[in-house]
Amino acid sequence: MSMSKNVVPVKDGFADKVKRLHDLDGEHVEVGWFNSQGMHPSGTKTYAGVARYHGTGEDGAVFRPMLHIALDLYKMDRNKKVGKALAKYMIKPTDASYQEILDTVANEYKGKVQDVIGNPVYLEVTNNPTPLYDTGALHDHVASKSSINPTISVGVK
Repeated sequence: MSMSKNVVPVKDGFADKVKRLHDLDGEHVEVGWFNSQGMHPSGTKTYAGVARYHGTGEDGAVFRPMLHIALDLYKMDRNKKVGKALAKYMIKPTDASYQEILDTVANEYKGKVQDVIGNPVYLEVTNNPTPLYDTGALHDHVASKSSINPTISVGVK
């Protein structure tokens, strides 16, 4: 005599968790400076223009790839805050916990960008007779937006 076994899907089981991870696929965060943030206090370029000027070495400027260095630092960091936000989403998915993952990624990356700006450990120090005058404006206006929340968020929260 053989016994038949019925397989009953478990609510919030492995398959549901895999689906949640697939739901995140394609979502993204953008970090940096956006043209819509307006003019840098220098009055000659937008925040995005000033960042591009330094980040590309445009017009002979000293090459300061702030976003690239920050991204490398972010990738090396075993970020517990992002892990906690992801775990919270996996345990009980809500729109708020979904947005929290993206916000956490954005804030952690913005923090890395701010750590790089003006830091001689990461950026070349030159003997330029007219050195960069750091007003803190670029540092204070690092911004982000995400694929599900296109509103620009300035600063680290």
